Amino acid sequence: MRSKIIKIIALLNWVLLMVYFYRITPEILTYELIGQIHLPFGTLISWSMLVAYAYLTRSFVAGKHSGIIWRTAKKILNVNFILAIAWGIISFLLSGNWSFSFQNAPLNFTFWMAITGVILILPLVVLIVAGIYSLVGRTLRR
Repeated sequence: MRSKIIKIIALLNWVLLMVYFYRITPEILTYELIGQIHLPFGTLISWSMLVAYAYLTRSFVAGKHSGIIWRTAKKILNVNFILAIAWGIISFLLSGNWSFSFQNAPLNFTFWMAITGVILILPLVVLIVAGIYSLVGRTLRR
C-alpha cells in the first residue's frame, strides 16, 4: 500500500512538473533535443505526461478487485496505457514529423485528436463508471 501511495505522489509530481513547463517556461518546449530528426523537448514532455497520466489512472484499479466491471476497467486502462506509450510513434506516423505539425492533412489531425482525446478522457469515464458501480453495489447490499 505504501509503495502505491509513493508511486501516485511521484506521478502527480511528474504531471505537475510537465504543467509547469507548459505554463511557466513554454520557450523550453521548442528546444530541439536531437537536431538531425528535429525532435523538440515539448514532444517528449507531452508524451511523458500522457504516459504518466495513463499509468496513474491505471494504478487506481491495481490489485485484486472482484466483479466484472473492475476487471473490465483494468483491461481497458491497460490498453489505454499501451496506447499512451505508442502515442508518440503514432503521432509521428500521422504527421510525418516530431513536431506533430499536420500541414495539409486535416484527416490525420482529426485522427490524432481522437487518439489523444481517448487517452485523456477514457480513463476518467472508466473510473467514474466503475466507482458508481461500486457505490450502487454497496448500497444495494445494505
